[in-house]
Amino acid sequence: MTEGDLNENSWKNDYADKVVSAQKALSKIRDGQTIFLGSGAGEPCLLTNTLVEMAKSFHDVEVIHLTATHRDFKLASPEMLNHFRYNTFYLGYGVSSTSGESPADYTPMNIGELPSAMKRRIIRVDAALIQVSPPDSVGLCSLGISVDATRAAVESSALVIAQVNENMPVTFGDSLIPVEKIDYLVEGNGPLIEIPAPKVDPVSLTIGRHIASLISDGMTLHFDRGPISAASMRYLDTKKDLGIHTDFLTDDIWRLIRSRAVTNREKNINKGKTVATMVVGSKELYSAVNKNPYIEILPIDQVNDPSVISQNDNMVSIHNISEITLTGAAKVFSEGDFQIDGLAAGRDFVNGARRSKNGFTIRALPSTTSDGVHSRIVTVGRKDGVTFSRTNIDFVVTEYGIANLYGLSSRERAVALISIAHPKFRGQLLKEAMEAGHVSRNQIMPPEKGCVYPSQYEFTHTFKDGLEVFFRPMKPSDARSIQRMFYSLTPEMRRMRYHGTIKSLSNETAQGIAAVDYSQDVAIVGLVGDQRNTEIIAEGRYMNNPNNNMGEFDLVVHEKYQGKGIGTFLGNYLKKIAYSRGLGGIYAEVIQRNEGTIALLNKAWPTAMRSFEYGSCTFTLRFPEEDIAKPKDSIVVYSGRFGDFSFGKDHPFNPGRATNAMRCMDDEGYLNEPWIRIEEPRMVTKERLFESHDPKFIEALRLANSGEWREEFLQFHLGGEECPIFPGLFDFVLLYASATITGANLIIEENANVVFNPLGGFHHSSRSGAEGFCYFNDAIAAIDMLLARGFRVAYIDIDAHHGNGVQDAYYGDDRVLAISLHESGKTLYPWGGFETETGEEIGKGFTINIPLPEGTDDDLFGMVFNRVVTPAVEQFAPSVVVAVIGADTHRSDPLSHLSLTNNGMTDAIKRIREYSNHMLLLGGGGYNLTATTRAWCRMWAAANRIDALPDYLLVLGGSFMGSEGVGQSDIVDMAYLTSGDQRDKIQTELERIAEFHEKNTIPLIGKRLSRMPGTN
Repeated sequence: MTEGDLNENSWKNDYADKVVSAQKALSKIRDGQTIFLGSGAGEPCLLTNTLVEMAKSFHDVEVIHLTATHRDFKLASPEMLNHFRYNTFYLGYGVSSTSGESPADYTPMNIGELPSAMKRRIIRVDAALIQVSPPDSVGLCSLGISVDATRAAVESSALVIAQVNENMPVTFGDSLIPVEKIDYLVEGNGPLIEIPAPKVDPVSLTIGRHIASLISDGMTLHFDRGPISAASMRYLDTKKDLGIHTDFLTDDIWRLIRSRAVTNREKNINKGKTVATMVVGSKELYSAVNKNPYIEILPIDQVNDPSVISQNDNMVSIHNISEITLTGAAKVFSEGDFQIDGLAAGRDFVNGARRSKNGFTIRALPSTTSDGVHSRIVTVGRKDGVTFSRTNIDFVVTEYGIANLYGLSSRERAVALISIAHPKFRGQLLKEAMEAGHVSRNQIMPPEKGCVYPSQYEFTHTFKDGLEVFFRPMKPSDARSIQRMFYSLTPEMRRMRYHGTIKSLSNETAQGIAAVDYSQDVAIVGLVGDQRNTEIIAEGRYMNNPNNNMGEFDLVVHEKYQGKGIGTFLGNYLKKIAYSRGLGGIYAEVIQRNEGTIALLNKAWPTAMRSFEYGSCTFTLRFPEEDIAKPKDSIVVYSGRFGDFSFGKDHPFNPGRATNAMRCMDDEGYLNEPWIRIEEPRMVTKERLFESHDPKFIEALRLANSGEWREEFLQFHLGGEECPIFPGLFDFVLLYASATITGANLIIEENANVVFNPLGGFHHSSRSGAEGFCYFNDAIAAIDMLLARGFRVAYIDIDAHHGNGVQDAYYGDDRVLAISLHESGKTLYPWGGFETETGEEIGKGFTINIPLPEGTDDDLFGMVFNRVVTPAVEQFAPSVVVAVIGADTHRSDPLSHLSLTNNGMTDAIKRIREYSNHMLLLGGGGYNLTATTRAWCRMWAAANRIDALPDYLLVLGGSFMGSEGVGQSDIVDMAYLTSGDQRDKIQTELERIAEFHEKNTIPLIGKRLSRMPGTN
């Protein structure tokens, strides 16, 4: 027998001697003692439950606990008084009251100091109750998901009792405890506590998107457990080389890690490793951290130490707050399930991040209370709650924008915070701020109707010499920066910019310049520097002249930055904004001696007319009359939650396609035009779905949300491989349905012209049942809405699979022209959609099917499209087109047999966009992830004419943003043609189908419409 064998046998014998029942182990605790209870999801539930059962055996025992994580925490209940006194350092999911007759105490303390306080006996611990994994081959147990203060408690306690649970993960970092350090072992396998992620609502998601705009590649992040932090992570998966150094590792962080946005390679310490002190979340998360060498769970005095945190450059700490005063004092209240709990860890990370090189903090909150009755930005804060110091503050974010408070005076802070408050409260806040002396009596703010900051105009552009400039709309808080820029200009530059009329710029004048009425005018500033220290180096604006419906343009670029193309860039961008807002054009009066600006406008507005009078040159660029009245508002309805759902590991439908498409569109610059914006889905209720679908079917979908199958689901075709039941099914349905309904509303209520829901297009399901990967038929819901408001709808489906659900819904309805180009039902599901299916009764001729033979390529597809679709739609003259643009027609798609490339799909969208000023695009199918992503990206560009902007919007001699055309991008497929006998057979078949429709359906549309009232 070797020495190693002796040592192994030694710990095994020691282990066997220490195994006892929970009752026996806990009987060693004495009245009046203080016990530490394992934290968070690492709580030893068997020991906790046994303590409750034995409560009458104990008197005046103090239970100290870092945080509770389940609702029914009995040790903190009133009936435990006199037996156990509960004392927490972090009010959490299970305990939120520490006042009145509650038996719970709360000890305010920076959590990172707790281990030291235990070791110094300031916080006395007589016994530690912990949970560990079974020992490994050398007798080491792991604290697993709860290292935090637990290790210090073990080292500070005279009595250590451990529940040994085979479900406890083994984690890397500093989690190992030798058997010899444990006095009693209680074997008890059972599921670990699972903590649900916070629910994120549209407001939180909008705020999260703003937060993501502040995060750059390579930054290291800390998140609290609030819903806004969770929402922000949904928009960070396009970033690169992020790092994680945080207290709680959650499912949302794990999702971000899985997206490959997190590599930790830019961290200065713990390089390549995600660092946390506690893991709280789902069973899947606990499995993910088990023996994962890229995740380290470390003691809380290391993780939360500001001096450690600050060693990572570009450290960012993100916090949900409940309220902020106009002076910048932020408060957190104990409300809801996910509080920051007295800033137990918050101050550590605030201090660490702000000491980090280029680090900063972000505090985020909804602008109002959940009922919308009260503003969360206030003049005088509530007396309860706990406060972040107003001196340690950087960015504050609401759904209305971002305020950078760092380095601002109290007056400037008040102005900045009022600017991101809910518009309905801004007037009252300004009045209160004046009365309180926070701002002067002559403070100017934008009017309520024009005070909402147009965040869609934010973007960063890198110029040829590598200069990176951040462009954004001017804010009221920019007044002082505008002053500084004014006085940094040479006297000659001031004369040129202000026509010699302004020699000084008072604070009141600067306020007037900065208080832009966004509903009428536009001012864009260019900034350089890091996030907390920016300098305005350029300003361009136009003022709306109602007399001629033109925008009067002005521009200034600091001398230091002239000659880099910034002015030309701004001039072109403002021209595009004016175009998108329906102005008749844009003009500028320039002093003839201002040769630089004249040269700039000659380049930015090459088609402008020029006139000379009284020493000035006037440039006038008019937009064509036919374009002025057209709506120019394009919206992607997108939520960071789109990727939260899965049909199952091996199911071909991947909701993550939508996120990939958004990433591609962003990378290609196809979201940067000023008429394009992103909106969160406006969530609807279950009852809203009844309007287009059978309530019994909707109720079945709701019941399926649990992921558990019921026999009653069979009547709705729910379950099985095709339409599987999975956890969160109804949440998924409600999300994509809400996105499509939002899109229809944007067309109806806001005159939007292109709306895209990449997650939509579930065209197989009926009003009363699921089918073919499809549950709720969102296309039907949208069409019903549009019909109810008097729109004439052309439904065009270019998905490889026949849109049978939509066809069935409107087969006898002449208000909808339903056209489907799809692989023939002879070779592909749903085995129908033949050309002879043309509608019934008054809808006869209003259903057009074009079954495509296997191998149909771009040219053949385009031929039949031109011969059938275009003349049919032109006869019908729709007021809106609803299009399902599935990319499963691609020659690489694993489920279909067509041979299109994304060139053919893009050409189809170019044709469709000419049929109506209003288009609702729904994603549909596509099962090759890369091909679908690229195709949707190109189709979005085509729908917005980014591939062919009119001459008056282009820059002479160069490109601007996405306007160079998709043909130059690497997302464009190589051309492909079928050949030989196969091509001849396909062409013959498609010509036969085209002739059928030219004879039997297209003429019926014209005849029917000529008889309809009000139709010419």
